[in-house]
Amino acid sequence: MKKSIAILLLLVSLNLLLIGCNETNKDDNAPKFTFDENIQYTGFQTLPSDYTIEEATKDGYLVSKNLNIIANEELWTNFIKTSSKGKNTSIRLIKFFTSDSSNHPFYTDLFYENGSYYSFDSSAPTQEKEPYTYLLFLDGKAGNPLRDSGLIVLSNDQKLTFDQIIGAMISSNMSVIESTPKHQILMFK
Repeated sequence: MKKSIAILLLLVSLNLLLIGCNETNKDDNAPKFTFDENIQYTGFQTLPSDYTIEEATKDGYLVSKNLNIIANEELWTNFIKTSSKGKNTSIRLIKFFTSDSSNHPFYTDLFYENGSYYSFDSSAPTQEKEPYTYLLFLDGKAGNPLRDSGLIVLSNDQKLTFDQIIGAMISSNMSVIESTPKHQILMFK
């Protein structure tokens, strides 16, 4: 009898240890890396268009309003920490803008999956799977007058700079735009 209890305690302890060591995002609200037969991301198919800031916060998503994170910032910290260790993880960012009279939320699902980053935007016309190698935090000066700014982007070019991205954004010269390495802006900071 004592041997059975000891084995049971050992199994329970091992199970708790394994659960505690698993740093991937297993939250029920975490987006799932799923695709249809046309290889289009399916994570936005059942999302409400009348979602509120309060609901998104309560449901445990990363929430921003007018480009500023206002709720659940620890999710972003955990995503960065977990992905930097090479472990699969995901996060959903729900963006609200006060200038949008419909108050319609915009969803971005970000994944780190098997060594690559993937981002899907609910407002994009297609939801194709495109891998990026790097999650970059870029700082610089922008605006009029110039002020400290920052970008968080996905790219396959680790040497991409803040000035290259801003230059391409404000340029009307196609050679400047086309010379900027492919990237995807996730957030302004």
